[in-house]
Amino acid sequence: MSTTDHELLTNALLTLVAQPVTDPSYPLSTRERQILLLVAADLTNPEIARQLGVARDTVKNHLAMIYKKLGVRGRVGAVVYAYRHDLLGVKEAAR
Repeated sequence: MSTTDHELLTNALLTLVAQPVTDPSYPLSTRERQILLLVAADLTNPEIARQLGVARDTVKNHLAMIYKKLGVRGRVGAVVYAYRHDLLGVKEAAR
């Protein structure tokens, strides 16, 4: 996949994930969902920061909160958890 295709796909997914979740038991904020989606798309912290227009430390802080909320130790665990619990809406979008 070319860089342009990857950026277009990432932007489309970010738009999808930007929709607020109305379920009060949902564990992640909209920004945390966006960051988790970009982690799942294999972006690095600097790439995520650039994509969202935030500082790298902001991405690191969000990731730490995501790991804490989900009870996981790192990026892989967070993505696996998100997929298993459909936190990103990817299963719904694929149907």
